Amino acid sequence: MKNQNKRSWLGLLDKIAAEEHDDENTRLQKSLLVLFSMIMANMVPLWSVIYWYYDAVIAAFIPLDYSLLSYLSFAFFILIL
Repeated sequence: MKNQNKRSWLGLLDKIAAEEHDDENTRLQKSLLVLFSMIMANMVPLWSVIYWYYDAVIAAFIPLDYSLLSYLSFAFFILIL
């Protein structure tokens, strides 16, 4: 069951990133770009908490906005598949 979930996530990444006419190397590069963007969007809240902890409240909102926009763009690309 876990292996099937991994495959579905990887397939979703492939659908978001790649186009039909892309070769295997380009498809891999695009999928990795989307994957690392998702990883970064998940790490950004920690970055904001660190800013908040050091009383840089305004600066803490910049990474949170980035994360929010990243999630919205991922959702948009998933919906238009």
